[in-house]
Amino acid sequence: MIEKIQFSNEDKKNIMLEQYKLILSSLDKLNDIRELANNFWITINIAGVSAIAYLKDQAHLSNANKSYIIYTLICIGILVCIGWIRNLYVIKQGINVRNELLISIEKQFSSKMFTTIIDSVHQNGVKPSITLSQMIVPLIFLFAYLTFACLSIFKKSILLF
Repeated sequence: MIEKIQFSNEDKKNIMLEQYKLILSSLDKLNDIRELANNFWITINIAGVSAIAYLKDQAHLSNANKSYIIYTLICIGILVCIGWIRNLYVIKQGINVRNELLISIEKQFSSKMFTTIIDSVHQNGVKPSITLSQMIVPLIFLFAYLTFACLSIFKKSILLF
């Protein structure tokens, strides 16, 4: 049978402080992951859009092969953008959970620095998590792929150059 461990008030404060530091560190790592991931997603999408633009001008490819390759790249690009948006959403959820944990731990402290910062940011109309403005880049790429898809479906002009 497992016995419940009893901590003194001082031990509880030290444990909470260590948890607080751990969550802050985790929050920093999440932001680092988001920045690194954005570079990855941007590189993949630039390669995809560039490949589509390059392939449409290739005369040595038959129209059937060209259309198959371009349609495949468009579908892959759309899926990559959806994955990117999903990745940002998961990171946003992680940031929000960590923010809530930090605020709840701070309720036990006499100084509430993180809560003050979050409240100040909210009063200025800014959200401390991922916002729509940070989702614009994947949406721009998604729009580019959808534009390529519309052009290739309705006008076929993308394939005939």
